[in-house]
Amino acid sequence: MLPRVHLINASQGSFLMLGQDLITQHLTTRDEWEKWLYLITNEFTSEFDSPVVFDIGANLGAYTVPVASEIEKQGGVVYSFEPQKIVYYQLCGNIFLNRLENVTALNKAVGSEDGVIEIPIPDYQKMTNAGAFSMVDEYRTMTGTSNCMSEETHFVQVIKLDDLLFKEKTRFVKIDVEGLETEVLTGAIGFLEHNDFPPFAFEAWNTSWFADKRQELLSLVKQLGYTIEHIYNDDYIAHHPKNEAKVDFNRDSNGTLLSVCRAS
Repeated sequence: MLPRVHLINASQGSFLMLGQDLITQHLTTRDEWEKWLYLITNEFTSEFDSPVVFDIGANLGAYTVPVASEIEKQGGVVYSFEPQKIVYYQLCGNIFLNRLENVTALNKAVGSEDGVIEIPIPDYQKMTNAGAFSMVDEYRTMTGTSNCMSEETHFVQVIKLDDLLFKEKTRFVKIDVEGLETEVLTGAIGFLEHNDFPPFAFEAWNTSWFADKRQELLSLVKQLGYTIEHIYNDDYIAHHPKNEAKVDFNRDSNGTLLSVCRAS
């Protein structure tokens, strides 16, 4: 049986939560979750009509909900992808709870090739951070989440972003896929070109066992012509000179990020 579900009303929206996971703790004690990402997204999208935002690895919707609420007045939409079945149900519940009509949620994974994969189902009584679930066995072992898996599995469709080329321009992409960022971008080269190289947020784990994959990821982003901005810890923003959204990342003499604002 799943952990007890409870409701949290926060400044970024209302959320149905499972147990006391990491995001629940942040929303309870700080009234927010990664507010910096929501604010940066707003800087990149606020000047456009009908902006499209992609949330790859949406989890319960802590990013989807406030972003969709913000861009709704511009006619914007969010496409949210979450491969974990139970967490996908939670995502849909939170979209409905916040009365959002401008979100399309998909129980799919995003990668470099189309296909179907079998993934384990976490034991959500043990899993304190469902967002830390990786579809790669090795990464689950290294991040300590392998012991939180049940014996059950389910099959998930994998799609490429290159298969999703819309008339409206994608203005921002959030990629939070627990070690599979390179695969997502490899399957998104045409998607990025089609959308004039939109900015995107991504993680690059700074650990010894992920060093080669980290270097591969950062090299790919640079090869695509993006400038990489370090936010803090493992979080980065990539923005491209060919994209019409211009944002300044203001730093102090030590390189610490002070503010992000639209270029004047």
